[in-house]
Amino acid sequence: MTWKIIPIDNPGNAFQYGGDDTKKLMKFHAGYDLTLEDTSDKVEIDTPTSFRTDKLRIKSPNTGFSYIIRSKDIQADRYLSLPLMTADGEISLAASNAINDWGDNLQTFRHLKLKIMNPLNTFGYLLNTSAILANINISYPLLTADDTFVFTNASQVLTNKTLTSPTITAMTINTDSNTIKHSTTNNAGDLMVNTGSKFDRFARGTANQVPIMNPTGTGMTWIDKASLGGTGGGGGSVTGDHLIPTVGNVITGSWYATTTNGGTGVWSNFLTNTSNVTPSPVADTSGRMGLLYNFTADDDKAGFRTNTTHFSRLNNPELWARYKVTLGASDDDYRIVMGFVSDMGSDYGADGDLNNKSAFLWFKETADTVTQVGLNDGDATQNKDAAVSLTSTDVAIHTVRVFADNTNNRWGISLDGANATYFTTEVPAQTTKLGCIVQIENEDSDDRACELYGAYFKATVI
Repeated sequence: MTWKIIPIDNPGNAFQYGGDDTKKLMKFHAGYDLTLEDTSDKVEIDTPTSFRTDKLRIKSPNTGFSYIIRSKDIQADRYLSLPLMTADGEISLAASNAINDWGDNLQTFRHLKLKIMNPLNTFGYLLNTSAILANINISYPLLTADDTFVFTNASQVLTNKTLTSPTITAMTINTDSNTIKHSTTNNAGDLMVNTGSKFDRFARGTANQVPIMNPTGTGMTWIDKASLGGTGGGGGSVTGDHLIPTVGNVITGSWYATTTNGGTGVWSNFLTNTSNVTPSPVADTSGRMGLLYNFTADDDKAGFRTNTTHFSRLNNPELWARYKVTLGASDDDYRIVMGFVSDMGSDYGADGDLNNKSAFLWFKETADTVTQVGLNDGDATQNKDAAVSLTSTDVAIHTVRVFADNTNNRWGISLDGANATYFTTEVPAQTTKLGCIVQIENEDSDDRACELYGAYFKATVI
């Protein structure tokens, strides 16, 4: 149908429509823009107006095509509310068979009301939110290729990921195809040890050290292999208690602190009692076995020595001794001489007794405030070194180990299982003959006491 216009020009008056008024209605229906003739001629519809389905068309300004409004078989009147717009914009409609652009305005979807369908449009993923209490931004990374979301329970392979402070309850790490390392420092020989709260790097030790538990049993520490009493630094078989003295064997001797000079092995019938007080067995409730020596006079002594010198550094000798000093109310005027000496005839009861002798000892003289290393290479002046030491008032039980390491031309000392400390100067020469002494001496008339719990010696036959 073509709308026609009556060619009658008549403005009418205040009480009658004229031809001009009728022409406006005809032009409105014929598709004219009335505002081109009069900008006030804008049509406002304030009456409920019904359009049948497919009958309301919104036409393109140029192509001649239209959006045709088609309704469903609705069962009741429903309101379609337009949003409040604060600027010009487009209303986004979801077209099931077209690409939709939702524009720059924030879109809100209710809980479980956003569903992303599968390619067959049969099932979908529902966006299930938590009871969040504030607006939170979720940032997508900059992707340079197609990628996949990571989910909690899905079986997925992750690549190029850096995890910061993760808690992983169960996993399998193939050590041959993964690099497990410390964040800053990695050396061949480092270990992974539990610190009580996590596994961490335990730095490697030095040459010929092995890991053991520390004295408090709370962690690992490194200790010289020789400190474990293997071969005294020189090698050789250690099978059995007292081996025959053939080349390469390590022969041993023990004093069990049950009699004043009763030795076993290489020390059998080879010890001289240096004590001048009668000891008694340790009788407290600790369960320790040993001899108790009560001192009441000056120069009271406890201990023993070998009858003569019979080894040198070449034999890698090693001596262990375990003892305790009790001061009571007295001061620290006492002496300790435990180790190797070249003169078995001296009573080592005076200051300077190591002068002109070869010696390597756990050592304290009367006025010393520490028990330390006593040493000399046979010259006229003895030496003392506090690199390993105890305060002279220390009354705890201690185990001292002195030994030679002929391979490395040195002497070593270890206290209570700690790493050995080595000495290479002012020490007995390689071939100087030596013997053993274990002795504690009172140096005034004050009452003191000591306990000796045993000693052990070994040397390699060459």
